[in-house]
Amino acid sequence: MATSKSTIQREEESFSSSGPCLNQGLKKEIPETPQIKEEPEEPRERPYSCSDCNKSFSHVGSLIAHRRTHTGEKPFSCSICQKDFPNLTGLNCHKPYSCSICNKTFSQTSSLNVHKRTHSAPFSPPSSPAMT
Repeated sequence: MATSKSTIQREEESFSSSGPCLNQGLKKEIPETPQIKEEPEEPRERPYSCSDCNKSFSHVGSLIAHRRTHTGEKPFSCSICQKDFPNLTGLNCHKPYSCSICNKTFSQTSSLNVHKRTHSAPFSPPSSPAMT
C-alpha cells in the first residue's frame, strides 16, 4: 500500500519536537533535543592516586575500593554462607539460597520458595464416586 506524501508529512509533524505527540491515543510531549556542546568538558580532577599502579581517582572511596584489587581484602561477608566480597555490590548480588532439585540460586528465601512450587505437580482434587 503506497503512502501519500501528505500522510508522511502529517506523521512527521506529529512526532516533531516542537509540540505534543499523539501516539495510539496517548498525548505525550517529546523533549527537545539537547544542544551538542562544541567545547569538550574539562577532565575531572583526580587527586587520589594508587601507590601500587598510579591509577588516579576523583573520590577517595573509589581509591579505597581499588586498593582491594591489590591487597585481596574482602571486608563484606555473607551472613548465611560466610562468603567474602571486596565490595558491597558483590555481596548484594550474591545468591546464597539454592534449589535442592535443580540448583538454581536465589538471593532471598521467598524467591526460592516460590520457585520450588514449579517442581511440584499441579493440585487436582480427589475424584468423587459417580452418583447413580
